[in-house]
Amino acid sequence: MLARIPDGATVAASNRLAAQLAGRTTVGLACREPAPPLSDALQDGPQWVVVDLADPSVRAPCPIADTVRMLGRYEDLGYRRVVDDGDLRLLRRP
Repeated sequence: MLARIPDGATVAASNRLAAQLAGRTTVGLACREPAPPLSDALQDGPQWVVVDLADPSVRAPCPIADTVRMLGRYEDLGYRRVVDDGDLRLLRRP
């Protein structure tokens, strides 16, 4: 799933997945509002969102509820699911 994300992309990721992407992308945590905050125009949001909802490390620094809330927010803004394999999700900005 992570191979679908191109080098140099901007990504919001869950904790364990963020560590795997840090060497080749600009990555932030999916549970937090990006800076600058998301807008309806989407120009400021990450290009990709990737989460593992079964990852035990999502409790810290990010509670699972925050990750789920932000996933919903990204989808409300038009991000499309590329992968939805149970607990693994990959979204792409339109």
